[in-house]
Amino acid sequence: MYPTLSDSTRCQFQSTMHARHVYDPDFTNCSSGLKKILTDSNRIFDGCCIDIPCGTGRNTFLLASYFKKVIGVDINETYLNILKDSYFAYSGLVGSISTQRMDITVEMPGNIKQADLISTIHYYSFSFASKVISEMRPGAFFYMESPSCAGENFRELPNAKEVEFLLKGMEVLLLKTNICGATTQNIKSVSFKFLLKKSNG
Repeated sequence: MYPTLSDSTRCQFQSTMHARHVYDPDFTNCSSGLKKILTDSNRIFDGCCIDIPCGTGRNTFLLASYFKKVIGVDINETYLNILKDSYFAYSGLVGSISTQRMDITVEMPGNIKQADLISTIHYYSFSFASKVISEMRPGAFFYMESPSCAGENFRELPNAKEVEFLLKGMEVLLLKTNICGATTQNIKSVSFKFLLKKSNG
């Protein structure tokens, strides 16, 4: 865990982070769906969670309020440095946070097999989601939110059949979908939120 600063230093740092729109003590800018799942659980998890891609950490710190170990994974080193710097501004986190710089379009974190939860917010790739499901351990959870239908995002979203394929053989604990616009092939795309549990069978 990164070291704790004195109250006066923390206050100075917090005002700086507010200006950079990173520090978010009430987690108002994190995923509302993920926040609700964790809040409803009303418990602290002893295991490991992977936030991938983590960006500057707006959901990483939320996860560290519930998990004893959180790993933030992203390709952008600047984002990871902001995340590590922001750690000083947060108090009350139950878990430690570490980071890994990685291109998730090419490889998966080796410790994904030990994770209890993999969390992916506002990122979608059918190949990536399939790899996570394939490599995560039985009994682990996968929470994923795709980008919304706004703007041109729908061109990168799955269609209903692809979502159905991802859910196959998984225990579906939460599923919310929204039909978006049609792609160039005139196939309607879907934005979604899901929480899946990999079966033991």
